[in-house]
Amino acid sequence: MGAGTLISVEEYPRTSYSPDREYVDGVLVERNVGDWFHSLIESNIIFALRTRYPHLKAVPELRSKVSPNRYRLPDVCVLLRAPLPASPASS
Repeated sequence: MGAGTLISVEEYPRTSYSPDREYVDGVLVERNVGDWFHSLIESNIIFALRTRYPHLKAVPELRSKVSPNRYRLPDVCVLLRAPLPASPASS
């Protein structure tokens, strides 16, 4: 599927894309996946956060629902606790 493809909000979290895409109001949005330097900085930020704040969960590119019709893939996501696994009924 290319960018601009319309899918339902229910279908998006059950599907994988290569490269991964964000979901905005029914449209798959292509992401800039960065380059070596970008990835190195992302890795260093995660390492620093995990080292300095071990009680936080710092992870790369966690698919996150930010509103009823939007999923984003932030470069770095920081959480207070690990998210609960999605149940089949909620997907």
